[in-house]
Amino acid sequence: MKKTLLDELAISIKLQEKRLEELRQLYASVKENDINDVSTLTDRNFFVYWKSKNAQEKAIPIQNYIINKLGLTGVPASEGHGDAKGEETYYEIKCSFLNKDNRLNIRQIRLYQNNDYYICCFVNEDDLQNSVVYLLTHQQMKKEVELNGGFTHGTKDANEDNKKPEYSLTVEPYNTASAKTQRWEQYKSNHLKELIFGKC
Repeated sequence: MKKTLLDELAISIKLQEKRLEELRQLYASVKENDINDVSTLTDRNFFVYWKSKNAQEKAIPIQNYIINKLGLTGVPASEGHGDAKGEETYYEIKCSFLNKDNRLNIRQIRLYQNNDYYICCFVNEDDLQNSVVYLLTHQQMKKEVELNGGFTHGTKDANEDNKKPEYSLTVEPYNTASAKTQRWEQYKSNHLKELIFGKC
């Protein structure tokens, strides 16, 4: 018997209800104070949990997740050396999450800090394997800011005497027609992507 449009809609609704119930069970099984401990959740469920939160809420937990996955150590903000370090190397980690424009929004770039590298992640929460990770040296980030960056706060005139300005820039990882995106291809790191999202 041929399915009608109503039949197909009813099946679709049942599938959505089943998925919602799975998410409810997942959320109910997670203790809030254990969320930053990667070992309490599978990699995929970690991202499923945080997907429903706003960018501000999930920024630090996912940054800590990345630090853990890369075997790095967190750095106190007071040290002025970015977010994490290896044996002798300092990293600033920038994450942007899936949005309607599919843009990697890199905010509060502090070029005055002594960081060796910038790890910039576009986290595609609908398809984690389609996430994008870029790795830039301090000099490469400085060049990108000079080419396309702007002040995070205030205008050029307002920042004229600011000795510690913060910059922002955006990249469209999936827009292959963009000259900027094409230039950023050189910074892509499939190795880091595999380390961070490989088991998701």
